[in-house]
Amino acid sequence: MDVFHVVDEEGNKLYDGQVIDRIEQSLGAGSLSFRGTDRCVGVEAEAEAAQTVIELIGRDRPGLLSEVFAVLTNLKCNIAASEVWTHDGRMAALMYVTDAETGGGIEEPER
Repeated sequence: MDVFHVVDEEGNKLYDGQVIDRIEQSLGAGSLSFRGTDRCVGVEAEAEAAQTVIELIGRDRPGLLSEVFAVLTNLKCNIAASEVWTHDGRMAALMYVTDAETGGGIEEPER
């Protein structure tokens, strides 16, 4: 179980129920854990081939997402949506991409 200690700008524990509810909803039950492998990249073509999902897990650093998006753009991939989480020097991201030419999922695994 991941535990987050959330404080306000002055370092005081949050007690506002509405703010706590919004934070819990944004984290969601399906949030990723940052335990395990040092880095991981997964690519999954969805059954409908409408989009390809790319999962990234690893150490965070300034400019990392910018570089990843630049590589995807050079590979002629459109980034339809992405979800990114960072915590304590770690990052996880889900990116939903399509082929810029066909509008469908990426069919070549090496790409």
